[in-house]
Amino acid sequence: MRTAANVLANFVGRVSNTLVSLAVVPLYLEAMGREGFGLVGLFTSLQVIQTVLDAGLGLEMSRRLARLFVDAEPNADEIGDVIRTFATMFAAMGLVVLTFTTLAASWVATSWVHAETLPTSQVRDAMLVVGVYLALLWPSAMLNTILAAAERQGVQNAIATTASILRAVVTVMVLWWVEPTPRAFAAVQVLVTLISLGALTLAVRKMLPRRSRRPRFRGDVLRASWVTSASTVSITLLQIGISQTDRIVLSRTLPLAELGVYTLAFSLAANLHAFITPIYAAYFPRFCRTVGTDVPATREAFLEGSRAMAVIVLPPAITLAAFSRETLHAWTGDVELADAAAGPLTALALGYGVAALHHVPQAMQYASGWLRPQILATGVATLGGIVWFAVATDHVPLSVLAGGWLGM
Repeated sequence: MRTAANVLANFVGRVSNTLVSLAVVPLYLEAMGREGFGLVGLFTSLQVIQTVLDAGLGLEMSRRLARLFVDAEPNADEIGDVIRTFATMFAAMGLVVLTFTTLAASWVATSWVHAETLPTSQVRDAMLVVGVYLALLWPSAMLNTILAAAERQGVQNAIATTASILRAVVTVMVLWWVEPTPRAFAAVQVLVTLISLGALTLAVRKMLPRRSRRPRFRGDVLRASWVTSASTVSITLLQIGISQTDRIVLSRTLPLAELGVYTLAFSLAANLHAFITPIYAAYFPRFCRTVGTDVPATREAFLEGSRAMAVIVLPPAITLAAFSRETLHAWTGDVELADAAAGPLTALALGYGVAALHHVPQAMQYASGWLRPQILATGVATLGGIVWFAVATDHVPLSVLAGGWLGM
């Protein structure tokens, strides 16, 4: 029953965020232009890439807490120790990301992106602000992991939806009436993330059981987790190779305006996560409780989740692929832009639909710690994608290039 409630809460949250995104992305594009929006696409890729560092910590933290929260009161002190231990690591990684982006900002502005009208100083300043935003995502990810592990996904989605609406409204106001630049866009993300962090902190403090002592850092928790964490990081690194290779390569080889077209197609296709993520997020804690201890319950959850993923995700993915040009035209009101982005959108939508089918098996494998098959399969797909985009970028149009994403 709780799984169904969590799926519903996740769907409401993701669909709300998707509707907000669909409403404001054309406004972002019109305010900043194709170059500015192309730079936002690079920011998004950097945000996804840093999840390779978060994946091992977050998933191992979630696995441990999901089991402890089954009987929270007797485990209150251990829950506090696990949170303190992982919080220390999350904070350290945030500082690493902030340092790296600060040092790399000037190089990205002068040597990586190809801006024709956007001043180099604006690109550099935007990268500096994005570094702060990326660093703040680490404590945010940790707090969301705690709420998800405790199956408080209603509260988690309420905060996420409110933050999404606030982010969209403030960003549009700033871009249209104050400063239509990627730098201003990034500054709003920092502001709203700080507000969201405050709300998440209050929610976590309220639901944690009362401890008998102060929490402490425990090295044995990390030592017991490092094998699974290392395997998870390997898988995530390979998956990022699949999902981000295209935009990273294109940010190097294409003008920002053309990258903006591709980013628009990817932004629309990525909204299929509104159907994928709620199912994955609801079933992962359930697998953590049953894998290795209750085979019938694990089998039931696996079949139930797999059916739900296929029935819920494939129809919108196929529909979006079949009517890509019409959808883009209705969304942006720009016939020329719709024609340019339709081909990539078709391939990307189909790719998301196929990729959705592996999320439930992946959740079960993560919960069990049996990650070798996932590493092998993802490694083969990533290698193929890297070869394709490295070889084909200069020789085929965007619509054909995006087809490589479907193949992965």
